[in-house]
Amino acid sequence: MPDEAYARILDVDWDREKLRAAALSVEGLVEQSESEQRPHKISFEASSASPDALVARLRAALDATGLAFNLVYSAGKDVDILPKRASKGEGLRVLHSELAEDPASALLLAERTLVCGDSGNDVELIAVDNVRACIVANSKPELRQWCAF
Repeated sequence: MPDEAYARILDVDWDREKLRAAALSVEGLVEQSESEQRPHKISFEASSASPDALVARLRAALDATGLAFNLVYSAGKDVDILPKRASKGEGLRVLHSELAEDPASALLLAERTLVCGDSGNDVELIAVDNVRACIVANSKPELRQWCAF
């Protein structure tokens, strides 16, 4: 069940259809199946031989909308467009704040939380302060590289 308070936060400056239209104007993106789409997530695959250049063109097209967004490129092909305040890490922070009775219990919740990741879209989750984190054995190179720093 969606968290209505968090959904209202995500809705600020979020116009899914305007961002989707801007993304569809960029050659080299293929929209993922309907099962991968969400009210606060637009998912594509980069079909270009030069994904870095494609992501740069996409960012420029999205910037031209004047809307706030979070662009996540992972696994060498997956491209997600999210509201600016949306990420796995921010979702976990919101959950901790909703469950915590005070700052001390929020810290305890974080310290008792284990998160796991396998690609670049998990970086913000793994980076949440005080959580225990691991990457799975078959994780993508971009996550392994991030964890090496």
